[in-house]
Amino acid sequence: MTPSAAAPSSFAGPKPYDPAKLLISLHIPKTAGTSFRSILGGWFGERLHNHYPGWPTPLTRTEAQADACVHGHFTRRNNSAIRQYYPDAEQVITVMRDPFDRIISEWRFKNMLKVAGEAVDEMDDDPSFDTWFGRRADEAAEQPITRLMMQMPNDLTPETAHTAFDRDFVAVGLSERFPDTLRLFAAVLGKPEAADERTNVTTYGQASDYEAYRSRHEQVFHADHAMYAAARAMFERQIADLGL
Repeated sequence: MTPSAAAPSSFAGPKPYDPAKLLISLHIPKTAGTSFRSILGGWFGERLHNHYPGWPTPLTRTEAQADACVHGHFTRRNNSAIRQYYPDAEQVITVMRDPFDRIISEWRFKNMLKVAGEAVDEMDDDPSFDTWFGRRADEAAEQPITRLMMQMPNDLTPETAHTAFDRDFVAVGLSERFPDTLRLFAAVLGKPEAADERTNVTTYGQASDYEAYRSRHEQVFHADHAMYAAARAMFERQIADLGL
């Protein structure tokens, strides 16, 4: 076991949610974030602000209001990290997914976009999955701070990846247990429970079997798997503590 894949560190637990402060909802790609955005809209109404490339400028730090939420993609890869927009943000939620399943979903989604006629830089030369996966593995070898780590609000290294949720997070969900995640978020945020209604579901290439690549993924992206283990532990603990 790699050092970063060790059991998650013990900590005081998720911080209590304060509706008087801004909430950041980090949408990690391929974790049911589009579906969750619709639910957040029901919970926050006009106080929900979206943060996506090409979309209208979201809520600024000086406009933060009580019971407001900003939901969307944040990453240091394109200078749109959470701290760059909201340096004082101290309340975050997100939904995690098994890292290998997520990268497979990402592969399928990008192929679906290409088939639909959209430009996808990574797919310009029509790579096979083996080629595409190899490129991502090479990228991770050259840059140990993975794409997933770059989305987190606080700086991480492979050695500290398992502490990703020890600060600022009021709750972390799991896409594999999305109905339970919705119940957890509703309880933590003081919102009504919402039905599990999925949107933006990828159907491309579902018959393909990629399991032969899982072991290699766990080796190369061990920090991502350590983060997922920490998220799962926090999720299970919070579900138990709240009696859900």
